Amino acid sequence: MTAYDIDDDLDDRIGPSAMPIAIGLALVLVVAAVVWAVVRVGGQTIPAGVVVVPAHHGTVPATDTPASTQVIADLAYGPDPAQHLDIYRPPGVAGRLPILVFLHSGGWISGDRHQVPDFLLREVTRLNVVLVSVGYRLSAPGVNPFPAAPDDVDRAVRWLTVNSAFLALDPNRLIMTGTSAGGHLAALDGAAPGKFRDPSLPADLAAVRPRAIGVIDAVGPSDLLSFGREKGLATDMVSQFIGCTGTTAVSCDSALVRDASVAPHLGSSAPPAFLIYGSQDTLVRPSTQGLPLAGAWALARGDDTRPPAARGVWYEEADDGHNVSQASIDMGALEQWLTEVLAGRLR
Repeated sequence: MTAYDIDDDLDDRIGPSAMPIAIGLALVLVVAAVVWAVVRVGGQTIPAGVVVVPAHHGTVPATDTPASTQVIADLAYGPDPAQHLDIYRPPGVAGRLPILVFLHSGGWISGDRHQVPDFLLREVTRLNVVLVSVGYRLSAPGVNPFPAAPDDVDRAVRWLTVNSAFLALDPNRLIMTGTSAGGHLAALDGAAPGKFRDPSLPADLAAVRPRAIGVIDAVGPSDLLSFGREKGLATDMVSQFIGCTGTTAVSCDSALVRDASVAPHLGSSAPPAFLIYGSQDTLVRPSTQGLPLAGAWALARGDDTRPPAARGVWYEEADDGHNVSQASIDMGALEQWLTEVLAGRLR
């Protein structure tokens, strides 16, 4: 198990351009690594190979708004009205830039692509990346059941790859990100690239081999079998998302629910992941959705056998509920992880 001490002074380490300080950050990563025999978060033992990001460090005031970006809005990546995306680009920066694909929250049944959180939008100008916020088909009783949304995510990634030259994007440095239901979709796409694919894809999109180099999952449900057994909103959301016969998840086909869960798809090629959960979250509980996913992800990658600086699964339980933000997330650690992944030092 590993923990990192992250320097709270972001400006000393991270500025508008990531590359000039990349080597320095790599050294910080190695020097700051400390191997512990036992690490506990929220009274639970962290699985071997997982990098612990301590709470209460590196946060940014909620009033710290992101810098202005260049926006290219409402591009269609498919024929459905929901299949549109918006692009946020750092102004005045030429060349092909890395991509953060963002998937919005809303329990798979609500929300829209305009709900981009500040903690990700601020990275557009801080790290010179392009954020692409993707709309996807929402589920309702009998409408757009699984795998409609994962199919849309896959289509969007393929579309961005095919159009990367025109849009000045680097498809070889693409990171999936999302919050809540969007976090689940980001993690699912990262764990199972190309598995959920619309059979009606045009030939140019079908020829693409999509693969993300990293995943940022904030409060995403991961084990839909246990999530669907929760009372209240959770069981209804899972029921609609999967397309079950009843109004609760107990009516769902367990094989479908398993297929929609993240961990069953993880393998040795799983990319690095930064997983953020709220220690006070009563909807997506870290004990059933966050920590088990971190352990499964690190085990699949073999991170328990890697040296500390090469371990790519970073896990934070922020001192917050379901709506984690830059005021509760360790932004220093997140930016450090992003820089290492985009530079190819964490794979």
